[in-house]
Amino acid sequence: GTYWELMSSAGTNGTDGSDGTDVGTTLTTQSDLLYRDGSGLQRLPKGTANQLLRINSGATAPEWHTPAVATSDYVKLGKVTIGGSSVGQVEIQGLFDDSTYAYYHLAFYGVSTVNDSGTSNLFFRMQTGSYSDFTGSNYYSVRQSAAADSSSASNTAGRSFGANYAELSYNNLEGDVGRGLTGYLNLYMPNTSGVSFRYLGQNASFHSAVSNFYLNDIYGHIDDNGAVFTGMKIYPSGGNLDAGEFVLYGVKK
Repeated sequence: GTYWELMSSAGTNGTDGSDGTDVGTTLTTQSDLLYRDGSGLQRLPKGTANQLLRINSGATAPEWHTPAVATSDYVKLGKVTIGGSSVGQVEIQGLFDDSTYAYYHLAFYGVSTVNDSGTSNLFFRMQTGSYSDFTGSNYYSVRQSAAADSSSASNTAGRSFGANYAELSYNNLEGDVGRGLTGYLNLYMPNTSGVSFRYLGQNASFHSAVSNFYLNDIYGHIDDNGAVFTGMKIYPSGGNLDAGEFVLYGVKK
């Protein structure tokens, strides 16, 4: 009218971006994200649970990324602990899978025996089929041993060709005078064609206040004669096992 002049007024309501921007037509779903690419505003739908937002490989737009699940090439497959009551043997069965693992690492700690009539050692045998002992004369190994007591030290070498077991200790594992066997055994391809192994371990014993220590390094091979090894048994040459822990790991290919 006479006393007023129009300073400004609203434009046409925007509906399609030609004369205004209505982001409600771009964002349609809860948790949508809005970003601009080379041609205009764009919608990034929400991701899934635990996804991370990152820029794509061309550095042109954001995207959702699913991070890889953490894995390990060194896998714990099983564990046996002896304590409280003695046992005659430890069996590890159904855990070998050569299609997944390149080799197996068996670690054991503080293994000792009771009720033996003399000095006993720790042996192992492979098992086939439904876990039957593989007892043929197919175990071959060479051993280098170092022994020491309070007054002297010595080194010996030995071999065992065509035995029906493989050894994991040498020169006694008696529980009443011993401090247990600690070592590790690596097994290579037990499902496939025989099995190669390497063992390294030490045990200590105490007789009449004389300390004795033994270190053994053993390499060996077990001919399969067409059998597939499905498990293994660890046992003392005399008495029963009364203490110790055995843990089997698989190392992936």
